[in-house]
Amino acid sequence: MMQAMVFAIHACGFIPHCALEADDAGEERAAKIMRIIEECHLGIHDLSRKGADPDSYLSRFNMPYEMGLFQGAARYGRKKKIMLVMEAEKFDYRRFISDISGRDISHHNNRPEKIISLIRDWLHTQRIYDKLSGGKKICERYEEFLKDLPLILQEAELDASETGPECRGSFINWSDAVTSWLKA
Repeated sequence: MMQAMVFAIHACGFIPHCALEADDAGEERAAKIMRIIEECHLGIHDLSRKGADPDSYLSRFNMPYEMGLFQGAARYGRKKKIMLVMEAEKFDYRRFISDISGRDISHHNNRPEKIISLIRDWLHTQRIYDKLSGGKKICERYEEFLKDLPLILQEAELDASETGPECRGSFINWSDAVTSWLKA
């Protein structure tokens, strides 16, 4: 899902940011997230990434926490903040964070093409760019990108595992692959 999000953001002419963009053991993760939130006026929060840890069976609530930080910055900060909140299933959030009821929360059914369309439509409403390709067209480009990915990785001298979630540099590697493909 993250890879589809990154592709959609780049394809719409924006630059995605996340805590994985910099590997600095000297900067606390929460401080890094707060710095990114301070710098960005648009924020995408996917609440579906809350599943139980396979080892401890405890739920992970990083996304709701980060959304709360962003919402606090929107409420008490000096810069305007606008967010897109997504979840896998409609109204799933009510089971673990009912305090956000009454918001327009989008659902994607864990389908990359739905995430791409949601992000595209949300970014289009911001009216930063006059024209954005439609969600269907961006999804077609994403499929083309995935077909070309082995060659892109070969040219970048990267293994596929270096763009996956288990790799520390995966966000930057994936983002670089997307931007080089889109430029070509």
